[in-house]
Order: sequence, then C-alpha cells, then structure tokens
Amino acid sequence: MKLLLHIGTEKTGTTSFQRWVDSNNETLRSEGVWHAQTIALPDNRALAVMARDPDKPEDGFNQFNIRTPEDHANFVRNRSGALKKDVAEAKAAGMRVYLISNEHLQSRLFSQQMVDRVAEIVKRHFDEIEVVCFLRPQLDTAISLASTGARVGNRISIKQFEGLQAQGHYYNFKDLLDRWANAFGAENVTPVAFKRNKNTVEFFRRKLGLERTDYQPEVRLNAALDYRAVALSNQLNLPRFFDDGSLNPNRQFFMEEIPFEKPLTLSRHAAQRIHERFQPLNAEIAARWASITEEDLTPDWERYPEQGTIEQLDECDLGPALRYVVQKFNADLALARAQTDIQKARLALRNREFKAVKWQVAQADKKIQAAAAFEPVKERACEMLQEISKLQESVAERQAQRQNRKEKPEAKAGGGFSLSRLLGKEK
Repeated sequence: MKLLLHIGTEKTGTTSFQRWVDSNNETLRSEGVWHAQTIALPDNRALAVMARDPDKPEDGFNQFNIRTPEDHANFVRNRSGALKKDVAEAKAAGMRVYLISNEHLQSRLFSQQMVDRVAEIVKRHFDEIEVVCFLRPQLDTAISLASTGARVGNRISIKQFEGLQAQGHYYNFKDLLDRWANAFGAENVTPVAFKRNKNTVEFFRRKLGLERTDYQPEVRLNAALDYRAVALSNQLNLPRFFDDGSLNPNRQFFMEEIPFEKPLTLSRHAAQRIHERFQPLNAEIAARWASITEEDLTPDWERYPEQGTIEQLDECDLGPALRYVVQKFNADLALARAQTDIQKARLALRNREFKAVKWQVAQADKKIQAAAAFEPVKERACEMLQEISKLQESVAERQAQRQNRKEKPEAKAGGGFSLSRLLGKEK
C-alpha cells in the first residue's frame, strides 16, 4: 500500500481539501483510498506534533493537552500505536493508497531532525511513499496569511511585509524541499505549482485516479477579507484572549460578512521589490525540480495595483465597514429580542392567555420588520415571521375550540332531552 503524504504548504487550499476528504470518507474507500483516522481529523495534525521537538511546544501541543516532555513521549507512543492499527485496517480492507494531509508538516517542522522523525514514523508501514508539496509565490502566501492573522486578532501593517526574509524557514522553499528529499529521497518528493493547480481537490482527484461522480462538493474556506475589515480590526486594538486564556468576544464584529470590495494587497512597486529577495532561491528550486518553474513562483503582477490597500490600512475610510457593523449588531439584537417575545407568546399560549399571545406577537412583529430592512438578515427574519404566523393560527384555532365548547351546553339546554324536562312534561 502506498502512502500519499500531503504536507501543504499553508495557504494552498489545504483546509478545504481536508474537509472534502473527511466528508467523502466512505466514497474514497470505495475507490481504494483510506484517509488516516487516528492522527486527528480532519487535518491529521497529530503527525506534526509527534515529530516536533518536545522542548519546542507550539499551538498543537495545547490542542492535544501536552504540557511536559513526558506528555509528549506518551503522546508519540500512543499515537504511533494507533497509526499502526489504522494502517493494518486499511491494508486488510484492500486499500491501495493511505492518505495523510497536514500543512503543519511544512510550517512547524523546520529542522532536518524533525522531518527525519516523520520518516521514521511512517516508513515502517508502507512499501511506497510520495510526498506532495504545493508551492505558491511567497508574497502571495504572505498576503493570504495576513488575512488569517487579522481573523485571529493580529495587527496587520506594511512593516510585516518589509520584514519578510527569504532565508527564514517559512518562506525558504528550497530548504523545505531539501529536508523532505533528504528524509524520503528526491525521487519521492513531488512539488506542485499552485499557480497552475489552484483547485487542490481536483488535483488530488486526478492524482488518485478517482472516477466516481457522486462525491460531496468541496466547500471553499478562508475567503479573502475586505481590506477595511482588516483596518477596523487594527483599530479595535483588543487582545484575542483574556488573561485566563479564554477567547475575547469583544473582537467579534462580523469581519467575514463586511461586503467585499477590495482585498489586502501591496502596491506593485513594493511587491516587486520584496519579491526580489526570493528570486535567487526560487531559481535554484526551478533548476533542481522539473515540475516547478521560476514563473510558478512569481506573483501575477496584474493582481498588484499601482496603489496597494495594505499601505492604506491606517488611513482608509472606515465609514462603510462601521455602518455595516452597526446595522448588523442592531438587526441581530432586534431578532434576538423578537425571539424572546416569541418564546413568551408560546408560554402564554400554553396557559391559554390569548390576549398576552397577541400582544407578544405584535411586539415580535415590529422588531422583525425593523430588522428585515437590513438585507443580510432578511431570510432569517422571514423564517421568524413564519413562526409568528403559526402562533396566530394556533390562537385562532384554540379560540374557535373554546367558542364551540361554550355553544354546545346552550344547544343541549334548548333542544336536548334532560331529565327535568321529561319530569315537567309528566306533570
């Protein structure tokens, strides 16, 4: 059985691909592909944590509750055993490919020793191993990472890009490929040009020879942010976490929903100047690896305007973004209060307090109508109006039932045959 080891890089569609694989597990198995099940799902993060130096903790250690070198040793032992069992199960099921996908294998394993540990962990289980590594222009990667950084509360500025270094482990793709070639053999490492293969799912469908047409569709994640959303995040200047480690909810302001007009981008002049730092290493990559050209690692300059938006973050007009945020907060608040009114109406209905039901429904209706003026919540507002309509129908139905019960005794008194009337006739 072959191991297909997908190591990223980050910002090349890895998350979307991993979610797609996880949602199509059974279908993939029907075509002989087994996605690793015991090293964390959907992103197989545990493998990178296993190979990391125990005295160099990173966020993956927190994810798996690793606090000490002893914890790490136990984690490696337990996960290695679980991996062995999972591989055995895949082989017993007649699988042809065992798939591991994790971009942290690229971003967190920056020494030869760490990558060698990955080889030590997996080589014992497979007859054949292929390492697949997507590469995109370093500057494009940096800008995509800036959007991710803004999402988690990092301040974004031109200074970050001015400080990019070609020799740093994150952007030095030459050393990255060398580390994996040293551990697995250059003939077993496949660099892939992201510029020519932007749909990672489709690339692997071809790579794996998948023929079925009933796979669940891919859900694209981590869409680009409008630059004004990033500017607003910068201005908030609030920490992502409180001192106790809990997430700070005050940083949440519908960043993903602010209407997209312009992405984060550098001016073309600044971008070309920064890209020059990477050209010597990129030339070496193209010289060694036949699947990569220098053009593959050169940004599309048409995507970099004469005036960049990153340079404008400190002085851009935040009016449109602020208007959206205020309207969204008010609309959500109105719908939340309307939902409370609806719950009170349901309680009143159970208690047969029909006047109270009508009053609460009227209050909810006002709030929902006000919220519905904001287009992004209109669909949710319509659903709540349907709830109100059902409550009104229930009130009308129960009032009709009550009226029927009142009328029935009168009918009996007027036309029924009661004992007293019979006795009266006898008199």
